[in-house]
Amino acid sequence: MKRFIAFALTLMMLMSLLPSALADGPHTHVWKEVGRVDPTCTSGGYVTYFCSCGARKVENLPALGHDWATKVYTGYADCIHYGVFYWVCARCGAHSVTGNDAPLGHDWDEGKVTKQPTETEEGELTYTCKRDPSHTKTEPIPIVEHPALELSIDVNDMFEDHRYDAYMEGSFDETKVNVTHNVTNTGNVPLQTAGKYWYNGDTEFAPTSNNPSYLGPEETAVNEADYKIDSVFHPNGEDMQDYHTYVKETPDDPVNSGCVTISVCYYGYDPASVSSGEMELLCKSNVCTFTLYFPREGAVGEPTGLKAMKTEAHAPANGEYYELGETIDYIITLTNDSGSDVFDLAVYDSLAGFEPIATAESFAQGETLKFEYSAVVTDEEITKFQAVNSALVTFDYGNDVSATPRFSNRVYSKTNEADDAAAEAGHFDKAGLLSGEAFCMLTADEAVASLAACPEHSEAAGEAAEAETNEQWFEAARIWNAEAEKLYAELWEAGDDRAKCAVLEERAMFYAYLEAIYDEMSADAVSFRWLRAEALHKRLTGLAGTGDTDVLSADTAGELSGIELIAEALRLKCVSLCELVHTVK
Repeated sequence: MKRFIAFALTLMMLMSLLPSALADGPHTHVWKEVGRVDPTCTSGGYVTYFCSCGARKVENLPALGHDWATKVYTGYADCIHYGVFYWVCARCGAHSVTGNDAPLGHDWDEGKVTKQPTETEEGELTYTCKRDPSHTKTEPIPIVEHPALELSIDVNDMFEDHRYDAYMEGSFDETKVNVTHNVTNTGNVPLQTAGKYWYNGDTEFAPTSNNPSYLGPEETAVNEADYKIDSVFHPNGEDMQDYHTYVKETPDDPVNSGCVTISVCYYGYDPASVSSGEMELLCKSNVCTFTLYFPREGAVGEPTGLKAMKTEAHAPANGEYYELGETIDYIITLTNDSGSDVFDLAVYDSLAGFEPIATAESFAQGETLKFEYSAVVTDEEITKFQAVNSALVTFDYGNDVSATPRFSNRVYSKTNEADDAAAEAGHFDKAGLLSGEAFCMLTADEAVASLAACPEHSEAAGEAAEAETNEQWFEAARIWNAEAEKLYAELWEAGDDRAKCAVLEERAMFYAYLEAIYDEMSADAVSFRWLRAEALHKRLTGLAGTGDTDVLSADTAGELSGIELIAEALRLKCVSLCELVHTVK
C-alpha cells in the first residue's frame, strides 16, 4: 500500500510538470558539483555533478605526476667516479630512481721535476691533481742534448821545392803542408760540420779539400786538407832576399826562427737549420794548433837579424786565465843579431795604438833590449776568450835610411776558463764606424777618380786637387797623409784585438813603403816593400769584409816617382780606407 501511494505521488508530480516543460522547450542541465576525489602524483581523481533534472555526470582528473624539487646526492662525482643522486617529490615525498653526474676529470698542476734528465737517461716530470693529491701522472723529460765535437790533427807531408823567395822572383812562392783532420761527434745529437782555419790567429782560410758534413753521434770523419802558406803569413818582416824552407820539426832555436802557426776548429750546426739556410751553431770543437818553422839559412842581401818577441811577464793570478779587470803585464824583447848597429828605434804595441810605447836612440850588434807594457782585460776579451796582441819595431841603419818594420809574434792571453775557445778571425764594428748621416756611397772605382763626393773628404780632396794642379806635391802629400791618419785611427778604434794587430802592421808596412820611395832606395827594395804592403792590405780588407783594393797599381808606380808617387799612394790609400770605413755595403 505504501509503495502504491509513493508511486501515485511521483506520477502526479510529473504530470504537473509536463505542461511547463512542453511549453519551455528542450532542457539545459545546470550542473552542480556534489562530490570530488582529488588526484595524486600517481593516481587520477574525479568530480561528480548533478542537474536539477536528476541527470548525473562524472569528470575524471589526471594524475599530477611527481614534482621532483629536491636533488639528494648519495655520492659526489670526483676525478674518476660518477656522482650518484635521486630526487625527492615535493608533494608525496617519493624518491626517484638514481641518476649520475659525469666524472670531473683531473685538474693537473704545472708539474714538478722528480728526476733530472742526463745526457744518457730521460728525466721525469710528475703532475699532481689539484682535486685529489693522491692522483699523479708522469711524463718523460727528453735526455739533455749535448752537441760536442772533438778534433785531432796529424801533420803529414811537406811539399818539396817550395820556398819564400821575394827578391829574386819578385813574388812569393807557396809552401804546402798536408794535414789530416779527425773529427768525432762526441755528443748525442747529429751535427752538420764545417771547418774553419786561422793562420797566426787572425786570417781565416779554407783547405783545398772538402770538409766532412753530416755526423751522427759517435761517428768520426777523416778529412785531409792541403794548407798553402804564402807571403801574407810570412812573419818577422825579413828584408830583401831571405830563403826559407818550412819544416815540421822544432828547430834548435825556435824563438829566433821564423814560424807560422795554423789553428783549426770545427763548427757543429743543427742539420735542420742548415737545410733552411739559418745555420744555427750548436757547438765548436777544441782548437788544434800546429806550428811550421823555417830555420834561418842566412840572408843574401840586407841583414835581417833584428827580431822582436812578445811574452807575458807572469801567469794569471788564478794560475789559469786572466779575469775581467785584471792587468796583464807583457815584455817585448828585441835582439840584434844583424851584424851591424841600428838606430832610432820605436816600439809599438797593438793595444796602444799608433804612438810608440818606447824608443831607443841606438841598438848595438849583439845587444838585447827589453820593454814592458801592461793592459787591462776588457769585456770584449772575456767574450772572445783571449786577449790577442802583438808588437812591432821601426828603426834605421843610420843616415836616416829606414829598415822594414819588424813584427813580433802574436800573444794569445787566455781570458776565460773555457778550454775549447776557438780563435776567431778579427773584425771591425761597422756600425761603430758609420756615424751620423755622412756615409760615402761611392764604389771603389768611383773613389779612385775622386774623393770629393764623400762628405768626410770633400774639403781635403778640393785642397789636394788644387795643390796637385799647382804641382805642390809636398802639400798634396801632407793633406792626404792627414786624411789617411784619421782613417787609420777610426779603423783601429773600431777593431777587436786581432783587427788592431792587423791595422798596426799594415799601417807600419805602408809607411815603410813610402819611406823607401822617399829615401830613394833601390827599385828592388821599393818593390819588396810594396809587395808586403799590398799583402798586408789584402789581409786588412779581408777582415773588414770588403773587396781587395790595391795599395797602388803597378802602372801608377811606374809612371810616377819621388814625392808625386808618395802623394798618389797616399790618395789611393785614402780611397781604400774610405771604402773600409765610410761606405755602406
